[in-house]
This record gives sequence, structure tokens and C-alpha cells, in this order.
Amino acid sequence: MRRGKAGMLAIVVVIVAGVVALACSGPAPAEGTEAPSAEDSGGTVLEGAVLLEDRCTECHDLGRIELASKTREEWDANVARMVSKGANLTEDEQAILAVHLTETYGP
Repeated sequence: MRRGKAGMLAIVVVIVAGVVALACSGPAPAEGTEAPSAEDSGGTVLEGAVLLEDRCTECHDLGRIELASKTREEWDANVARMVSKGANLTEDEQAILAVHLTETYGP
């Protein structure tokens, strides 16, 4: 049975969604090991996933990120490069985002 490009893309999307769901459903972090959080200008705590959706998608879609597999150091460098290109992230938000990216899209 031959599948077209659209069929293959649908399979890839389903696989990526499954991997993301599994990554997000892991055990709760041990006490005292929570990832850092940031606050927006209204005092609301922003998590890595929210930062990713709000800030990174201003310039590109998440598909590029979802296909990546990088170490923490590589994500740190990638986030710093995006900030140098204009991404609106504080230093704390950069750290939060890098932790999220590593946990979700790490090797």
C-alpha cells in the first residue's frame, strides 16, 4: 500500500504528538527539584510550554522545534541565538525555556 506525502505527514504528526504526550505525562518532579518559573508583566507564572508557544511562534511554527533533538547546552545556545535575533525573553525565561526544551525535545 502506497501512502502520499499527506498520509506520511499525518503519521509523523501522530507520532510526534504521542511522544510529546508521553514526555509531558512523566512522574512529578521530586520535592525541591522543580524547574524555575518566570512571571509575565502581570505577575502570572509562565511555564516553559507557555513561553515556547507565546514567544517562539512569533517567528516560526513549532514543527521545526518538535523535530529537533538537542542537549541542554545545545538548547541554551539555540535560545541565546534566538534572543540575539530579537526573541523577547528575559534571562530567567531563557533558562526556563531551555529546561522545557531539553525535557521535551532532548536526546
